[in-house]
Amino acid sequence: MDYTLKPGSLIYVRGLYADFHDYGSTFVYTPNAGNIVSNTGPIATFDNTGNMQYREYIRRPDQGVYSIATGGTHDLNTTVINYRFAVSRGHNYGGQDFATTYFNGPSNVQFALNQTDPYRPNLQPVNTSIYNPATYSIASTELPNYRSVELDYEGSASLARRYNLGSHFSTFEMGFLVRNAHKTQNENDQFYNATGDFPMSQLLSGHTNPNYYDGTFVSV
Repeated sequence: MDYTLKPGSLIYVRGLYADFHDYGSTFVYTPNAGNIVSNTGPIATFDNTGNMQYREYIRRPDQGVYSIATGGTHDLNTTVINYRFAVSRGHNYGGQDFATTYFNGPSNVQFALNQTDPYRPNLQPVNTSIYNPATYSIASTELPNYRSVELDYEGSASLARRYNLGSHFSTFEMGFLVRNAHKTQNENDQFYNATGDFPMSQLLSGHTNPNYYDGTFVSV
């Protein structure tokens, strides 16, 4: 927003505001296959020394910035005055690590790998169901708390004087510029290890995703 006082003279205010919330929840099953016992074409079979792990984490990052600048220019015939002041603030809350719970899953799992479709290699168990929540128990939980904030100030002013030096038009200008930046970063993470048996079956919600990857990855 600006306003022209007269030709060559104006005042203005300019601002920016942005805030980004990349919220979400992620559920990750991690198969760990054992040793290969056979490999025929696109099919590989492993022994029963594999296992499963699971983790779930919740993303709640809040990243934002705002800035406002105001100033003006005043043309007083032979004298020109310029001035500007600006303040900006940026923050990052929870954008480093996310609250995560880890689960130990079934052991002694035998897997078979089907690479018929190279774009969707399919690693499936052949002797157990890896999606039975009663076979998973909590191993540990992480609760991170991260905050980073920066506040910046800037101010400037100048005075220009027009004059003639013989047949030459000349300008003499002087001014100053001040900048200040202050940044803080604080992190307080908490880590907990499970000391009892807490199966995943006690922690279920109504979330389902039956069409994940068009049903390519299906449990036995």
